[in-house]
Amino acid sequence: MPPFTLPPHLFNPTLYTRLLTLWFSDLPLPASAPTPPQLKKWFGTNPPFDTQCTSTALPALQSLSPEKYPLPPFTTPEHDHQHYPQIAAPFLAQFTAAAKREEGGVLQNEEAALALMVLLDQMPRNIFRSSQSVIYTHYDRISRAVAHAIYASELDTCARYRASPPYRMWFYLPLMHSEALGEHDLMAGKLADMESGVVNDERGKEYVGNLVVYERKHRVILERFGRYPHRNRVVGREGTEEEEGWLREGGDTFGAG
Repeated sequence: MPPFTLPPHLFNPTLYTRLLTLWFSDLPLPASAPTPPQLKKWFGTNPPFDTQCTSTALPALQSLSPEKYPLPPFTTPEHDHQHYPQIAAPFLAQFTAAAKREEGGVLQNEEAALALMVLLDQMPRNIFRSSQSVIYTHYDRISRAVAHAIYASELDTCARYRASPPYRMWFYLPLMHSEALGEHDLMAGKLADMESGVVNDERGKEYVGNLVVYERKHRVILERFGRYPHRNRVVGREGTEEEEGWLREGGDTFGAG
């Protein structure tokens, strides 16, 4: 079987520019923290915005569906990293060579990398709200693999985004979504480095501090259960009595993220 390649009519600078414009509209660069409307757009339930996400990103995501881009067999979250180089391979050229925008100008490597993170980690959460299993079992695996390739290229710490937490954080949310504690160890280090990159900026430090708190909430659940209980039903796992009781008592579901 020939290696999988990304369809160039879908994966190109025009798509990445559209994604960045859609996701970061009205947010200047650099920025210390997002505005309340920006947070509501990103993390709330907004059908008109979901429609925009669908029209922008669905064709590219469909080209990566489980049927069109089957991934290596999944074993455990802790061992899935062995497959990351294979999973990420088709994406490397997208952020290792600057590409011309069709409308003129240059798309920098770090811009393409950030757009891929938005596409792979966030767009599925807006588009597949009624079929979330494919998020956790397929697109999240791709997004984590690509994220690690981006870290290896050090694009997440580039000058463009280093001092701008509401841009830089999207490189790390794939780690927060993981059920492997090792990924959360890496997330903690990335957040600490992100905080060190915000110099003389109290608003930025406060925002990163809030991200640290939110990450800790995720980690506490994994330390207790070894997985996110709110995903059990969606991915076909049998919940334990303790997990079911915890959920009934109002355990965090993070908007089913």
